[in-house]
Amino acid sequence: MCGIYGFSWHDSDLAKTLSERLRHRGPDENGWVETAGGTFGATRLCIIDRAGGKQPMQSGDSGMVLVYNGEVYNHDALRAELELLGHRFSSRCDSEAVLHAYEAWGIGALDKFNGMFAFAIANPTREQWFLARDQFGIKPLYYALGGGKFAFSSEIKGLVEIPWVRKLARRESLEDFIAHGSIAEGGRRTFFTDVSKIPPGHCAVWERGELRLEPYARNKNAGEPVRGSLVPESKKTQKSGATRVKTLALLEAAIRIRLQSEVPVGTSLSGGIDSSSIVCFISQFLATDRTLTRTLGSRQSVFSAVYEGFSKDESKWIKIVTDSTRVQKRITRPTSAGLLQELEQLVRAQEEPFQSPSVYAQWCVLRLAHESVTVVLDGQGADELFGGYDAYIWSLLMDAFRRVRLIDALLITWNGRGALRSLLRYVRSSRKAVRLAKTLKLVRDNRSFPTQAMQSLDSRMEKDLRHELPLLLRYADKNSMAFSVELRVPFLDPDLVSHVLSLPADIRMANGVTKALLREAITGVVPEPIVRRRDKVGFDVPEVKWLEEIAADIESRFSGPPWSQTPLLGGSRLAEVFRKSCRNQLTPVEAQLFWRLLIAGTWLQVFDLAVAPGETSESQGSSYEQTGPMRTRSAQPGGSDSY
Repeated sequence: MCGIYGFSWHDSDLAKTLSERLRHRGPDENGWVETAGGTFGATRLCIIDRAGGKQPMQSGDSGMVLVYNGEVYNHDALRAELELLGHRFSSRCDSEAVLHAYEAWGIGALDKFNGMFAFAIANPTREQWFLARDQFGIKPLYYALGGGKFAFSSEIKGLVEIPWVRKLARRESLEDFIAHGSIAEGGRRTFFTDVSKIPPGHCAVWERGELRLEPYARNKNAGEPVRGSLVPESKKTQKSGATRVKTLALLEAAIRIRLQSEVPVGTSLSGGIDSSSIVCFISQFLATDRTLTRTLGSRQSVFSAVYEGFSKDESKWIKIVTDSTRVQKRITRPTSAGLLQELEQLVRAQEEPFQSPSVYAQWCVLRLAHESVTVVLDGQGADELFGGYDAYIWSLLMDAFRRVRLIDALLITWNGRGALRSLLRYVRSSRKAVRLAKTLKLVRDNRSFPTQAMQSLDSRMEKDLRHELPLLLRYADKNSMAFSVELRVPFLDPDLVSHVLSLPADIRMANGVTKALLREAITGVVPEPIVRRRDKVGFDVPEVKWLEEIAADIESRFSGPPWSQTPLLGGSRLAEVFRKSCRNQLTPVEAQLFWRLLIAGTWLQVFDLAVAPGETSESQGSSYEQTGPMRTRSAQPGGSDSY
C-alpha cells in the first residue's frame, strides 16, 4: 500500500512536499524520479516482497515508469502468464506484475486484476501517462488541471500545495451536503473547486496537454444483473442450493486470497453478519493451515468499538463471535469528548466532509488495530451486494405490489417488519429536520431529505453500488491510511461480485429477509444467533446523546466563524436555533443535520477555504479534458461532473 503522486513539470521542492504529505500512506520507503514528461513519486507501505518492489519502478524492457497504490491479489497467476510471454521479473511484488501486465495488454490488463488499485504509468515512447482506478474506487486517485499542467495524487492535501490550485470550496457540493447529506463520491467532483478525482472503474490518459477520461469494461463475460426477474417456485429450491454452494466457495476464496502478507494481519469485528463471516472463516483457515500463523499469529486479532448504555451497542454479538472462535479481542470505546478533541485531525485525514460521527468510530478501531497489525480485513460491500439495508425491504415490497404479487408482499411485510418500522421512524424524524433546515434557510429547492421511496430494488442497489459504496470506501481508506494500515475488503472480490450481481432479488433477499443468500451460505460457519440477526447497525454511534453531551462546546463554535459569518452554515441564527432544538428533544435526523453543519464548518477551517460564489464558467488555462467521444474545454480545473 502506498501514496502516489506526479506532475507534468520538474520541481524537487514540490516533490519533497508531496512526499511528506503522503508519508502516513507509505512510511517505509519513498522516492521520486524526473522523466521527460514530468515527475513521478511514491511513498511505500511494504506488505508483499518487502525487500523488493521499490517505487517508482521502471521497466528494463520498455522504459515505462510505474507508481502504484494497492494490492492485486492474483499477481502470482499474472506473473506466470506473463513469463510464458517472455517477460522477466526481478521481484515477487504485485507492482511489478501490474507494470508488466500493462506492457503486455495495455488497458486490457485492468480486466485481469483481482484487487484494489490506483496507479499511473509514464510511457516515454508515446510521451503519455496512463492512470487507472479499481472498479469500486477502493483506492483513491485525485487530479488537478490548470494552465496546460496536470498533477495527480492519492490525496487532496498535496494538490492544494500547488499555487494555481485555489483554496476554494465548491458551493453547490457544500449546499447539497449540508441540506440533504448528499456527497457525489461516485463521480469526478470533489468538494474542492479545483480538484477532481478519477471515478471508480475509470482510466485516463494525459497526453499533449489533454486529459482523456473514460470507463473501462470489467468482467465482460460475467452475467449482468437479472432485473425484475422472479424465479419460478418449482425451481427455487434447486437453484438456491446450487447458488449457496457457489457463494460459499467464492466467499471463502475471496477471504483466503486476501490473507497473503509479510506483515501481521487482523480483522475488524462489529458483531454483524459481514465482519463475523470474515472472522469465522479465518479462524477455520487458521485451524487447518498453520502456515497462516506467520501473519495471523496463533490467535486471530479482532478489533471492535463498543458503547455502554447505547441501544445499538454490539457487545453481546461481538462476545458470541469471539467466544466461538477464541480470537484475541481488542476493544475501543469512542466518546463524544474524544470526537470533539480529535475532530480537526479526523477532518484533515478525511479531506472532505463526512456525513456522520460514525466515521470517528471506524477511526478509533483502526487506530487500535495499528498497535498490533498492518493489514485489516473488513466487511464493506456486503450490504450493497446481498441487500442489507432497511430501505431495500421497502423497494422489494414496492416491486411486489407493482407486479401484483400479493402473497410475496405479505411475506416481505412480515419478514421485514423490523426494517419497515425503522423506516417509518426515519420518515417521522425527517419531517422535523426538514422544517429545521428551512428555518436556517439551508434548503434551496423543494427537495426534502431523500427517501427514494418508489425506486425499484434493482435501481436502488445499482445506485448504492455506484454512488454510496464509494463514499464508504473513501471513509475506510482515509481512516486506515491515517494510521498506516492497509484495509482489505473480501466482499468486493470481482468473482464474488459478478456471481452475486447475476442473481435475481428472490435469491439475494428471499421473501424480504435481508442478506438471505449470505445467511444461507454462512450457516454452519458463523454462530446461529449472528446468522439470525435482523437489525442493521454497522459503525453506528449514539449521535443524539453525543450531540447533547457536547452541546455547550458546539454552541460556542456555532457562535463564531466560519458558522456565524456564513449563511451557508446557518449564519448568525445557528447557535440560537441549535440551543432551542436541544431543549426540545432532538430527533436523530435533526442531530444529523447539526453534525453536518459542525463537520462542514470545521472542514472550511482546517483547510482554510473560502466558499466559491457559484459554479464558474471562466477557463483556468489551456488544459483540455475529454470524456468518451466528446471533447470539452474545462470550465475550471477539474471540470464539471457528468456521472
